[in-house]
Amino acid sequence: MLNFVVAPRSRKTRGPTVGKMFVAKLAGMESRFRLSSIVGGRRPLDPEESCKLASDVGIFVRNEIPIFPTWKEHVDTSAHFEKLVHRLHVSHLSLGNVITHTSIPHWHVPFLLACCWIYVYHTNGLYCCEQLRFEFDEDQEEVKHVLNSLFSDCLRQYRSRLKKKYFTGKITGSVPTISPFKQMTDKQWGDLVKHWSDPKNMV
Repeated sequence: MLNFVVAPRSRKTRGPTVGKMFVAKLAGMESRFRLSSIVGGRRPLDPEESCKLASDVGIFVRNEIPIFPTWKEHVDTSAHFEKLVHRLHVSHLSLGNVITHTSIPHWHVPFLLACCWIYVYHTNGLYCCEQLRFEFDEDQEEVKHVLNSLFSDCLRQYRSRLKKKYFTGKITGSVPTISPFKQMTDKQWGDLVKHWSDPKNMV
């Protein structure tokens, strides 16, 4: 009798979260996602608004900025918060079959200009577009407070995850000396590891 050995099926690992489902939802809504329940506190009152906003801020923190050792350094680097606000307003992702590249054919422009959820601009002889995401008044103090709170919380949580993955429990010499992330320079990564190595931060 022949015995066949079935090789175990490899499980596909889940890729990084980049917000594709939210972009598809916006395209189906044909409008921006309005934040209407920001009335104070650290989060929007509406659960869906809070979830979508927190998810987008988390994606921004993980993929688009370096992680500094302290919150004060991020506050001093105002460009990070400005970049976050810009990301929440617009997206560079394409919209299904309507837009396949950053530049768009001129015959699509009249249709896109009529869409309240798409921003079309002209640069270097090309028409380009960005998908509008959230609708909110960034000049309101309540909105600034909520965005700052989410930004701070996501940074703290992600910094803690990085410390657990790359530093905690590692022997000397096994901690990476080269940045494992494209958005962080080797020096920035080294400053973060040095901060973790401080005895007062070892707990």
